[in-house]
Amino acid sequence: MNYRSIISKFISVSIILVCFYFVFAANPFVIGDLKHPDSGLKVDRELPKFKIRNAEGFFISDSDLQIRKYLIYFAYGECKSVCRTGLSKLETFFSKEEFKSWGFVLISLSPKEDREKQSWMRKYLSRWKRQPILLLPEDRQEAERIAGLFQVAVSKGTDDEILHRNPLFITDDNGRIRIVYPDLSVISEESFRNLEAKIH
Repeated sequence: MNYRSIISKFISVSIILVCFYFVFAANPFVIGDLKHPDSGLKVDRELPKFKIRNAEGFFISDSDLQIRKYLIYFAYGECKSVCRTGLSKLETFFSKEEFKSWGFVLISLSPKEDREKQSWMRKYLSRWKRQPILLLPEDRQEAERIAGLFQVAVSKGTDDEILHRNPLFITDDNGRIRIVYPDLSVISEESFRNLEAKIH
């Protein structure tokens, strides 16, 4: 009997099982309702601990997001794919009357570029009816670390492209994440109706 072959197969199967665990069991943000992909995933967990400067240079921490409900989204200005579509959709949602008491936090994945006052991101946000809180980590490495705390996968693409997942996080006014939409691109306006009731 070839024990090396058996041990090799055992190790391979073990690695696969561990990967499945981290993708499905240990990561509650990945699995959504496959029949209704825009329904959101109900969760109940505290915001990750963070402390990031906003566009005015003041530090904002997770504890500052306990005074109201928030939408939290990761994006960057030079993104040519999901970010701009997502930001456009969020601008529409955020301007609606039912969200007037809510806050919106946008965490940059490319803070050096988005920090510039003439950047696409800063110019675009300045036109919004209500201004979101733009958080700018120290650098791209720190941005990736913070994204990781939210279990948002980020990797380097070609040139300066940043590949990342596209979730939207909804918090209650106690600073707890209550709903995660794994992919903002599939969220319809219908799914945002009665959102207030969904997080209670």
